[in-house]
Amino acid sequence: MRTFFLLFSISTIFSVAISPAVAGNSDNALKHILSGNFDKARTYLEKGLNKDSTDYAIHYLWSQFYHTGDNPAKNVDSAYFHLKTAMAALDSTIKPKVVQKNAYLGIRPYNMHQMMHQITAQAYKIADSVNTVEGWEHFITLYPHSPNFEEAVAKRNNEAFKAAKESFTYESFKQFLEQYPNADQLPEALKLYESLLYQELTKSGTWQAYQDFTIKHPESSYYNEAKEKYERLFYEEMTSGGSLQDYMDFTAKYPNSPYAADAEDKVYEIETRNKSILEYTNFVSRYPRNRNVGRAWEDLYDAYNLSRTKEQLERFKHLFPNYPNQNQLEEDLRFANMEIRIDEVGGLFGYVDSLTGQVIVPAVYPDAYPFSEGLAVVALEVCDDSCRYGYIDPKGSIIIPARYSEAGPFTEGMALVALGNCEEGKCKWGFINRNGKAVIPIEYDDAVAFSQGLAMVRRGGKYGFVNKRGRIAVPINYDDGYSYSDGLAAVRLGDLWGYIDLKGKMVIAPQFNQVRSFHDGLAAAINEEGKWGYIGLSGHWLIEPQFDAADAFNEGTAKVLVKQKKSGKWQSVERMIDMSGKYVD
Repeated sequence: MRTFFLLFSISTIFSVAISPAVAGNSDNALKHILSGNFDKARTYLEKGLNKDSTDYAIHYLWSQFYHTGDNPAKNVDSAYFHLKTAMAALDSTIKPKVVQKNAYLGIRPYNMHQMMHQITAQAYKIADSVNTVEGWEHFITLYPHSPNFEEAVAKRNNEAFKAAKESFTYESFKQFLEQYPNADQLPEALKLYESLLYQELTKSGTWQAYQDFTIKHPESSYYNEAKEKYERLFYEEMTSGGSLQDYMDFTAKYPNSPYAADAEDKVYEIETRNKSILEYTNFVSRYPRNRNVGRAWEDLYDAYNLSRTKEQLERFKHLFPNYPNQNQLEEDLRFANMEIRIDEVGGLFGYVDSLTGQVIVPAVYPDAYPFSEGLAVVALEVCDDSCRYGYIDPKGSIIIPARYSEAGPFTEGMALVALGNCEEGKCKWGFINRNGKAVIPIEYDDAVAFSQGLAMVRRGGKYGFVNKRGRIAVPINYDDGYSYSDGLAAVRLGDLWGYIDLKGKMVIAPQFNQVRSFHDGLAAAINEEGKWGYIGLSGHWLIEPQFDAADAFNEGTAKVLVKQKKSGKWQSVERMIDMSGKYVD
């Protein structure tokens, strides 16, 4: 509509002010543009341009020519070019008569600006209808002063980002980042570029690929991940043999690797796999620079002084004068010279030295049990429905936090503990070491303390034995059983009892209705007539069945129950027998 009024005003001025006798190229060109005779208009416009290429009126009319709606040669870019040229030429024209003449034709600055607004709006509309990267690039390049310039840039960037995502390669996003560094999509494009580049360059999954990535792309957000994978895969390949020498070589060649510590741990694990005193002793002498030397000393200390007796500690002090924690040794020796017993004060429990009456640990615990292997079970808080137990040392320091519903004394460096509601039979049992680590998982239905390096456990109604590494040493296949003693454990299959050795081999076949554990090389057993006697390690009767009841031997004697006639009546009488079966007083 604005174009119509603009043309109308020009045509009116033209008809009134300009006579055919004085009409020039501009006048004639405008007349033919208004009349729709575009071929004639082009002829006059070309003449005018040839006559004076700096004539702003001719350029303006060229712009009018290319901008007229029904012109088959309509071209918004050409209209824009000539209008820009006209406006620049107008600024340099200083002849008032020329300006006045052209003003009569409607060629004024205001009209030029109005047309510029219309042309740029039309160009934007065309670019928007096409909506391609190329179309927007053309508009942005040609129309930098358009009021829609920023919007055009945003749409160009959006289309370019869509194209990059359609390709979805790190190259396509790299190109986007380089061409459009100020785009709003830059963070997302950078993220996708780095991700795809990382995937592409490390797709082989080798440590070499990850190492190469860290060298070439130290600025990448995936640098740390690539470096960690490179270090880990390199470590795994260099130690793939799993031998002691592999790990020793790795620590020697790559001391700065983050996995050098793991390699040192592996050396310690291999060299002390049996957790023996000799292994710990050899380790501290062979590997003085290994980070586990301190740990080896402590493990040696615990292995040698399981019971924390005075004799053990003094012998250790004599044999290992270089033990680094002498304060601990002296402290344990001091407590070993005491006779520590539980003391109750006002319903709370503590510990005193029976020899001197000295208070060792104040009476502050709602529940407490005797010390075993240098640690004691205590409840640290008042028990309501149930207690939670932990372990303290003779100084009263909490060594293992109170988190167990049941806790037993330490035996052979291990303590039996439970989690859950044991009162309702809904708890699980396992074993912890002196550091509180669950060496045997707390997952069994029942368990018995360690004896001769093995502990009996129950799961699913069956019994077996685990070792101190938490591994099943004897399959959980038996219907009942007792702990090991004298190298044998009594087990029941069905209704009959027999004995297995420490390797789980059945050495005395199931044949007895009831038995006891071996002590002093003898075990009480019952025959088919219900009489008790004693068998040897071979399974043969060494003391014939003749007793109504029989206990285990202890220091060469055992208590038995026999029937004797007194005052005319048969009575059960306790007697003591020696290892030959003879009665002794």
